[in-house]
Amino acid sequence: MTQVVTRPLAYYIRGLNTSGSDRIRLGIIDLGPMHRALEKNLQEKGVELRLVKGLDVGTLSEMTDRATDFIVNDPDYQRRERPLHLIGHSAGGLVARLALKKLLDPTRTSPFCSHLTLATPHHGANLATRILNTQLEAAPLFKILRVIGYDIAERKKRFHEYVPTQIASTMPTDDSHAWHSILCSSPQNKWSWPLRLAYRLGQLARPESASDGIVQLDSQRYGRTLGHFELDHLAQVGIFANRKEFDRLGQTIADFIHSESRK
Repeated sequence: MTQVVTRPLAYYIRGLNTSGSDRIRLGIIDLGPMHRALEKNLQEKGVELRLVKGLDVGTLSEMTDRATDFIVNDPDYQRRERPLHLIGHSAGGLVARLALKKLLDPTRTSPFCSHLTLATPHHGANLATRILNTQLEAAPLFKILRVIGYDIAERKKRFHEYVPTQIASTMPTDDSHAWHSILCSSPQNKWSWPLRLAYRLGQLARPESASDGIVQLDSQRYGRTLGHFELDHLAQVGIFANRKEFDRLGQTIADFIHSESRK
């Protein structure tokens, strides 16, 4: 008798976007949905990636509530007829950790076969501290953005929750469920041009330790590490990515999900 193989489903919680959109925008430049390249990458490897929509912008608590609402109202989550997984990219990994606590059943059993974070600032982002301590309003980049309606003074406040001391007080300390993490960093001379330009025009000090341009490497470890990839923060979602390294990332995620689905 032929066994029917059910395609696993991974709920994907995107990273922070101060515009509240599920799309990647560099000022007035729209680079498309944040999850599109990774979705295609995993689809080719037998995994369905489903964006958790409606995250908008706000505090970690507010985004966690929206992510939880999306997941519990999703028909596949309600049916539980296929292996379900949870993936969070960047700040989305923090939201995923907080959402899991709200999704546990009365016996504290997780509804997911696996929990994975990608380049998440589990111990805070030093860049957030630099942004808050820098007079960005005077930098050339943000003078330009202000002209096209991007209020840096207002959006700058969003980074307060991501400084190391704040993360330490916000995130759960009693997380007994198995989490896995994927680490990413890239030499600064290999960062994609938008990252290099943002640092230059934003007059931001470059990170002193290994980083993907947004999150320092030593903050990305949480639980068991699945691997390290030479991808900057944009390349992790397929923007200006080294195609071979991005495909290796997708293969690692897909292999992990398939393996956890069979347990």
